[in-house]
Amino acid sequence: MSTGRRAVRAVVFLLVLAGLGSAAGSRKWTSRDGKFTTQAEMVDYGQGKVRLRKPDGKEIDVPLKQLSDEDRHWVAEEMRRRRKSGRAGEASETSEAGSDRPDETQNATAWATKPSPGEDAAIAESLGSHDVALKLVALNLSSRRRKRADPLTEHVLGMTNPQTFMARSNGGKSPYEAQFGKLVKKEPEYAMKSPFRAVAHFGAKQCPFALDAVGEKAKGYNRLYFDANGNGDLTDDAPIDTKDVEASGRGNNFLCGFRDIKVPLELGGVEVDHLMSMEVRHSESPAMAYTYVRLTSAAVREGQIEQEGKKVRFLLVDHNSNGRFDDLVAVRNFRSRLYVAVGDVFLVNPSAKKARAAAAPDYYFVNRSVCLGNHFYKIEISPSGDRMKLEPVELSIGYVTHSSPAYRAVVYSDEQGVLMIGGARGQKVALPAGKWKLANYTIQAGSAAGAPTMVAAECSGDAQAVDVRKDDTTELTFGEPFRAEVTAKRTGDQKVSLSLKIVGKGGERCTDMRIKGKRPPNPTFEIRDKAGKIVHGGKFEYG
Repeated sequence: MSTGRRAVRAVVFLLVLAGLGSAAGSRKWTSRDGKFTTQAEMVDYGQGKVRLRKPDGKEIDVPLKQLSDEDRHWVAEEMRRRRKSGRAGEASETSEAGSDRPDETQNATAWATKPSPGEDAAIAESLGSHDVALKLVALNLSSRRRKRADPLTEHVLGMTNPQTFMARSNGGKSPYEAQFGKLVKKEPEYAMKSPFRAVAHFGAKQCPFALDAVGEKAKGYNRLYFDANGNGDLTDDAPIDTKDVEASGRGNNFLCGFRDIKVPLELGGVEVDHLMSMEVRHSESPAMAYTYVRLTSAAVREGQIEQEGKKVRFLLVDHNSNGRFDDLVAVRNFRSRLYVAVGDVFLVNPSAKKARAAAAPDYYFVNRSVCLGNHFYKIEISPSGDRMKLEPVELSIGYVTHSSPAYRAVVYSDEQGVLMIGGARGQKVALPAGKWKLANYTIQAGSAAGAPTMVAAECSGDAQAVDVRKDDTTELTFGEPFRAEVTAKRTGDQKVSLSLKIVGKGGERCTDMRIKGKRPPNPTFEIRDKAGKIVHGGKFEYG
């Protein structure tokens, strides 16, 4: 067990180490009108405010817009320096300073371009009441034969869960054949003897589809029959052919892509053609055939409002790829373990730079309420996603903090539903007063070239709630110190099964941990008799 403990200590040490070090040194700060000055060091930046620590140790939050142009420029440069040095987790938002605007991304869709001069990356003031119109925009997908999609598109796809279909067979039928057979009345003449058949679901609408391989030397699936109108006839919808087929690995392993699948839907009285994209992995051997299909939403809803000369843009994401945009997030309790059934999500002022950053959350759950820039709003979204209503609500607000370098956490309460929060070391994060429970979290100490040092964990349903009180600040109880717990269970025949789990301060169970992108070494164990002699030893396996 000593190796397991050393691995855990290594993770904790790196997490702590990444957050250490002085802020940026003490300097003189000046107000925009030049009337006020102070000597202080910058501790943090987030929610449109700079946190300064004076020589006597007192910390103050100063709105960035109240500082001089020189100070605003300095904050932008400091934030850029921290991101490059791996300390991006110490800031929760991209700087508002004019020299730190998101970069324009090549081949990006309209919503991925550089914001206009009147658009700020952070929201400081209340947005007020708005009824936002959102239009359907196709994602800028790219085929595997061409260069990758832009970073923001990949970011959106990363938060979109596909409908999945999987079948292994040795000549038998797939598990979807029965349902397919009940819905389909007419099929085309297939080139294959056994095409892959399944049924996609969009709420109450069911769309059967079949994958075929056309041509004497066809490699992988290259034709899709998709019953988009859901009438049970696969012959009245034009087949979708693709040349986007690539060999993968050794032997008969292929990756196939089908784009621009239009599914007509009627949601809340609004008719739309929702775009979907399909990816198919197929492998074949004399003894076994394996097919894995991912059907993913290929469109988002985009809209914007203007508030005091500032443009605030919204991207609404069909997270579960069912064609709807109003699915609420929920926390489920199953056998004393929690899991988050994520509904749809939306981004505020999205940019390619935010997509690459690993700091605080840049997206929000579709929920009964949402917090934007420390202001809470009641939110209503139409099923088709064409309208989003924001209504400010007056709530008693308290604050929570945590000592990790950077974190994201999902919290929930009976009154407010489910919220995602995030911040950096010591940063005050607003929450409505009341009892809040933790569902899961990720602590991150930085990321280099996609190789993060991080710990992720999930909580149990009986975890103790945190009491957030009006105007008070409460420390969240999770994370280090981590400890190893070993349980033993008899399995018969004089054998014992050992299992190991890593548990955090609040009793949460670690689900993943990485050091520079890699798992720690497998923990080892030794069993000794009463005299201290080793009678057995081995390693725990992950999973």
